[in-house]
Amino acid sequence: MIGDVSIEAACTDDLEALGALALRSKAHWGYDDAFLASCVGELRLPATALVDDIVLVARHKGHNCGFIRMGRDDPGEIEALFVAPEAIGGGIGRKLFHSALACSNAARLIVVSDPHAEGFYRRLGFRAGGSEPSGSIPGRMLPRLVFERMRGAENEA
Repeated sequence: MIGDVSIEAACTDDLEALGALALRSKAHWGYDDAFLASCVGELRLPATALVDDIVLVARHKGHNCGFIRMGRDDPGEIEALFVAPEAIGGGIGRKLFHSALACSNAARLIVVSDPHAEGFYRRLGFRAGGSEPSGSIPGRMLPRLVFERMRGAENEA
């Protein structure tokens, strides 16, 4: 599928659909309805994200199949990276990450990851950087991962 996927800057008209995609992607991991309901606010993309952050959407035959939201500052923070459940494992997340990385000058990236996505980030070259509390579930700790950009060469992990 990855060959037929285009990566584009998201626009205002995409925001609601991308929030729904994030929720579907999160649900893929078997979380119950109460957990998902507690995450809805955190998964919404505010319109300010389009100005303040790098927001890219992956499209396959005109349909959204993933997106990334990454801060522009250094260190850059990956605020969201979600792939539609039917496209997970097809290389879209990697393509989104490398596309966002190409748009950024950050030497260092940070992501507070869902535990189910930690292996994905480690395969991209992220390393352990501690843990942080969940923004939606009190008492839940999430892995904090760090990526150091290699100067003079792009990370191809």
